[in-house]
Amino acid sequence: MDAEEARRRDYLRRKLEQARVAEIDGARWAICYAEQYQSDLAEHLMSELEVAATAIVNPGKRTVSLRGRGVDVSAVARRYGGGGHARAAAFSFAASSLEADLAAFERALDAALARTI
Repeated sequence: MDAEEARRRDYLRRKLEQARVAEIDGARWAICYAEQYQSDLAEHLMSELEVAATAIVNPGKRTVSLRGRGVDVSAVARRYGGGGHARAAAFSFAASSLEADLAAFERALDAALARTI
């Protein structure tokens, strides 16, 4: 159990370093790519970065998990066909413009890496 807890703590630390903070509609958001520990990560980001809300993007599953304090994240999720409640919501961006943008980014990254190898 200690090894799993150490792995979780290390993952949260790394994701904290990778998170981007943005001011959106008067609230501070943390935006981060992550596939694991999404609820723990959201709480960690809100506490450590002092943000009102988080958007955790899982590129493999093409989902965005939203958490908020004082921000109705369900309103954001509904705009993209998702749902939830004011403090926790989610949506899938499969077959949407967000997925197309992510796919374009991934192709550009692949091309950039191919030039360096």
